[in-house]
Amino acid sequence: MRVVLVHMPWGALDTPSLAMGILGAVTRRAGHETVARYANLDFADWASREFGLNGEDYRYFSDRSYFLGLGDWAFAGALYDDPAAGFDPEYAGFIRGNGATEGELELARTVRAHAPDFIALLADDLARLEPDLVGFTTTFQQNTASLAAARAVKRIKPRTLIAFGGANCDGPQGAALHRAFPFVDFVIRGEGELALPALLSAIEETGGAGFDAIGGLCHRAADGTSVANTMPTAPLPPSAIAAPDYDAYFERLESSCAAGWVEPKLVVEGARGCWWGEKHHCAFCGLNGSSMQFRSKPPAAFVAEVLGLARRHRLLDFIVVDNILDLGYFDTALPAFAQSGYDLRLHFEVKANLRRDQFDTLRESGVVQVQPGVENLSSRVLRIMDKGISGCQNVRALRDAQSAGVTMSWNYLYGFPGERDEDYTSVIDQLPALHHLDPPSGEARIVVERFSPYFNRPDLGFDVLRPAVQYRHTYRLPEAELMDLAYVFMAPARGIGDELAGRLGEALAAWIGNHPDSSLSHDDLGDRIVLTNTRPGYDWHVIELRDPVQLELFRLLEKPRNPATLAARLPGGEPFVRDLIDQWTRLGLLFHDGGHVVHVAVEADNQLLVRVQQRAARRTDWDTRLFVPGAAFGADTLTAPLSTSAAKLYRSGRRAIRLDEQVRLCADASPQSLDALVLLREMTALGAAVAWTASCDDGCVRTRRFAHLFPPSAVVGADPLVAREWRERYLPCMCVFRRGPGFVEVRDRRRGTLELVTLDEPDALAAIEPLLEGVAAARLPAELLASLREADLVAEQGGLVWWLPAPVHRWPNPSMIV
Repeated sequence: MRVVLVHMPWGALDTPSLAMGILGAVTRRAGHETVARYANLDFADWASREFGLNGEDYRYFSDRSYFLGLGDWAFAGALYDDPAAGFDPEYAGFIRGNGATEGELELARTVRAHAPDFIALLADDLARLEPDLVGFTTTFQQNTASLAAARAVKRIKPRTLIAFGGANCDGPQGAALHRAFPFVDFVIRGEGELALPALLSAIEETGGAGFDAIGGLCHRAADGTSVANTMPTAPLPPSAIAAPDYDAYFERLESSCAAGWVEPKLVVEGARGCWWGEKHHCAFCGLNGSSMQFRSKPPAAFVAEVLGLARRHRLLDFIVVDNILDLGYFDTALPAFAQSGYDLRLHFEVKANLRRDQFDTLRESGVVQVQPGVENLSSRVLRIMDKGISGCQNVRALRDAQSAGVTMSWNYLYGFPGERDEDYTSVIDQLPALHHLDPPSGEARIVVERFSPYFNRPDLGFDVLRPAVQYRHTYRLPEAELMDLAYVFMAPARGIGDELAGRLGEALAAWIGNHPDSSLSHDDLGDRIVLTNTRPGYDWHVIELRDPVQLELFRLLEKPRNPATLAARLPGGEPFVRDLIDQWTRLGLLFHDGGHVVHVAVEADNQLLVRVQQRAARRTDWDTRLFVPGAAFGADTLTAPLSTSAAKLYRSGRRAIRLDEQVRLCADASPQSLDALVLLREMTALGAAVAWTASCDDGCVRTRRFAHLFPPSAVVGADPLVAREWRERYLPCMCVFRRGPGFVEVRDRRRGTLELVTLDEPDALAAIEPLLEGVAAARLPAELLASLREADLVAEQGGLVWWLPAPVHRWPNPSMIV
């Protein structure tokens, strides 16, 4: 059969569709001719020409407006032949009340007015492919765009079969969609790897006699009525979860305007289901739908899949869509990634009660960003949510992740039945102490999601539910059908009131605003602990702990402890512990919750330094502020290779070094200047700061060739504004190179915009290692040297050519967007 799979707006532009990648692979393997159509990229190109849609406009619908439903509303006019319909007052009030601007409303109206023209063009294109079956994958806000396109194809080619699948079709949602839209011939509910090939075989071989045997399938009886087969009871085994085929996405992206809007990432999955949810389903969580059972791919297979995709598509950034990381991967897949020698960047969802060494394993394997499911910092609220973790454990996770160099991405949730004001006021009062830790992206009152315990069990507090407002202003369906079609539901507000919610929002906004200038770190030197602070809410900069009992107490507070337990373990007992805890609380060193306390100071060897050095580099007094008590200093004679010497300096405790001699940037520099520049590159890559003075009298500093190196205090021979501009424009990781399987990727932002260079020719790959220290130009093939010079990836000092991009040892915060 000839199958066309379609990915409609508002599917993300920066990643291929995992569902299309998997289903395309399995249908081709079953012998069907399969075409993958990325209609989301088609729409981006068309809309940018027709009415000036840009990348931020698209991201508004694909990312930020989901709970408002504006993406589906914008295509509903094409579905119902009503593109001129405006906002009902109720819906407009709902949208504005949830933060939408007038500009965003006008953008939605514009899309709605133009959407029918795009749907007509797309349907003509799909019909010209002469498909036997067109399959639409629908997740988040893809429903109405997919339905509109399916309806238009059916009008042109009535004999073409239409199938739907995806998260929007799970369980009752898929059955309702099939009932409500007669032009949809089939809906596959649940996992499609087995169901779609079985459906295609039944169409070919039996003419429909085998439909009843396909678990979860919705199909039509002879009279056109909808028949919904029972959902499968056994989930797909890991061995049957296919690796995706993403060739179509990258072929289409190459010619799309979206290539200039996004930085593509690969999407993979190592597991399905949730091992925590199998035991304790979080009360608000609707993920996993009809299949909670946890199963994960064999570690070797997962590693091979990731590296194979990296090799094929010359990309090293991966979003792992697992709802929760398989803890077994800490001893298998993650070490394998670390040992590969490749500079991957991976994003995982994890449970927040990880140990410090596990965060180290994540960082070493390339997992630079995690979504930990923190969600709240009150133990009592977390118990209501059935999260299986305490507020102090969540704060500890935020601290330890930052110590390890792993970015946390999370959101603060409230509005749970049974929560009390004091669950929030006690946390709000302590938030200034946390301003150095990764803040939440924002806060939100929870909504009730289908498949969650709050949806399935009215006794938990939400006993009156209605489909969220957007559904009845998007679909022309009875309320009973919307109850089955919807994923998000309205209910009377529970928990804290709007006034306290507003206070929470203000406190979290202050955290987000102060975060770039906030630090709190500790350096444990054995006989003393040095604490340094720049958080605006506290007026001290450096504190040293030297008393042995204080040192022991601070180290014990690495984990959440009960004060009574601490008093029993330390000389001085309860009065000593109480007084010291009170003192440290006033200094913002501790977080209290649920009768426990934990210290919040990040280790000095941490990713925060990369963020702080960016801030410090812009200050006029940065030279003195970077050198703090507790760091190891002294004269060092460095030996080649300088990359190894830099690593030794860093391991010895150097987080800031000073170069005594001026470093000349021009081509006639001495070999000593070349050595200094190589050391600068390596120390910058490690996240250390360097106090140094540059010199330049031929204007080469103006090319911004060296702008990725830690900024000098002055550039002798150049306009004084040059050094100031260097400091003001400097960012960590401005020009880095990453090793992948069979290629090297260079990410270059020295001149403001991202330039990606991929090197995969054998002579180029072989040249990088010697170039790191500097080689004579004559040792390089002339054509290669010319291309490296043209890309500004090498410089010449002291008669030698050397490699400019820095290696990647750590990413700044946030870590997936640089």
